[in-house]
Amino acid sequence: MTVPRLVYPAEGATLVGIRPRNDRVRALMRGLAGARGVRFLSHVWIDPRRAPLPAGVLDEAAASAQKPGRGGVGTALKRAVLRGQYNWSHRHLPPDPPLVVACWNGLKGHRRLAMEAARRNGHATLFLEEAPLPGRITADLAGVNAASSLPRLPDFYRRWLAGRPDLDPGAWRGIRDDLAPRQAAKRADVHQRAGGGELAAQPYVFCPLQVP
Repeated sequence: MTVPRLVYPAEGATLVGIRPRNDRVRALMRGLAGARGVRFLSHVWIDPRRAPLPAGVLDEAAASAQKPGRGGVGTALKRAVLRGQYNWSHRHLPPDPPLVVACWNGLKGHRRLAMEAARRNGHATLFLEEAPLPGRITADLAGVNAASSLPRLPDFYRRWLAGRPDLDPGAWRGIRDDLAPRQAAKRADVHQRAGGGELAAQPYVFCPLQVP
């Protein structure tokens, strides 16, 4: 489904972008906001004043952080920093005025906590990520990847396809010609290796998985 512009859940809501990764993400957020504009939080600072945080959320954020702490001291320090960043986000996204808080991915580290702070304060959330289909992005109010709002049962998609007889259900297979392995040179703990020569002669299911 293609949505031409963002539908705001509350009258007078503003789009706030959490630490956009690059100019492309900023442009995407500006395009979604349209004439209403977008306010960027380019940094998430640390506030020592504790804000209410649901149990387990800090653990999830710490475990998913791009740069987790090493050793007992490093892990404790990382958790303290993340806790301070949640406190800051909670106070800089107050319940009034109403907001739509957008974030690229938004499931890891301090971004995960910023989106939690937005939810705790009653704001709508918008998660953005590269889509499985070429030339598309995912925009979801609940999350991306495994945390998305997409139904998990195949009957939903069968009913959707049954109502669109003009679509070729096998056309998606052409995408495989453009698939290329993602380079993992930036991560020492991620490796790639060539498949066995006998694999091409065997029936198999290809399951591309996220690193986490």
